[in-house]
Amino acid sequence: MRRSTLDIAEEVRMEIGDPDKVAVSNTLLLKWINAGLEDFVMKTRVLKYVWDFSTVAYQQEYAFPPDLKIIEIRGVTVDGEPIWPTYVEELDLYSRTWRYEAGGPTGKPLFWYISSTHDSEFGLFKCPDDVYSVRCYIDEG
Repeated sequence: MRRSTLDIAEEVRMEIGDPDKVAVSNTLLLKWINAGLEDFVMKTRVLKYVWDFSTVAYQQEYAFPPDLKIIEIRGVTVDGEPIWPTYVEELDLYSRTWRYEAGGPTGKPLFWYISSTHDSEFGLFKCPDDVYSVRCYIDEG
């Protein structure tokens, strides 16, 4: 059975005797879980590449490192919290003005996508309104 990080966090809370979230915040607990997962992934070499970068306020797309040959992006976090994959076509269905240049929403990114015009570019939705730390877990060939 696959469990979410929130399921794991609740199990940890029960183990440490903090079901009411008094001693440890959800944010801190999720950071610990993510750090443990990252440590496991790096030690077992499940993933071959981790790409870290910082966003630039009001810049929506970023070029991948030039020598990177991506097979699959396994996951993306923004400031240690997971964000979810989407497609440009799905965003177009959401709104024709989802891009920042067209007046789209800004804030902490919730989704990531591969650019439909440049497959060497990685995009974020919402468009970042500040500097955020992004980490991409990548299988490369």
